Amino acid sequence: MLVNFADKTVMGLAADPIRAELGLTRGEFGTAQAAFFALFSLAALGASFLTRRVRTTVLLLGMALLWSAAQLPMLLGAAGFGTLLATRVLLGAAEGPAAPVAVHHLHGWFGQRERTLPTAVLMVGAAGGWPCPLRCSLW
Repeated sequence: MLVNFADKTVMGLAADPIRAELGLTRGEFGTAQAAFFALFSLAALGASFLTRRVRTTVLLLGMALLWSAAQLPMLLGAAGFGTLLATRVLLGAAEGPAAPVAVHHLHGWFGQRERTLPTAVLMVGAAGGWPCPLRCSLW
């Protein structure tokens, strides 16, 4: 989830070098970013409903595999607006549901009265990269 949070920031910070390397206009880069965020939101809603029917470990694995598949074109050297657009859409679909699915999974480990702290640690750790090796001692 740290990579999930960082991805959104890094793309904004690296916009000019990416645009220069791929020969993109500001509009093309904006379109790729918008496609990412549009599917990010829709996938989060869709996967949230799936958590009632599909095990969260399977959903998390599927998202990780989609995220990995979205990186393949870069490894293979395929570059350009179409590739960026396709990979950003796939990445949005893979990253969007991460937080709701992870929280749903986490809630399966703890009773209703014990969920507040673990959920806060998950969200702070994802946003700040704080790995919590203290899990056993905290709960």
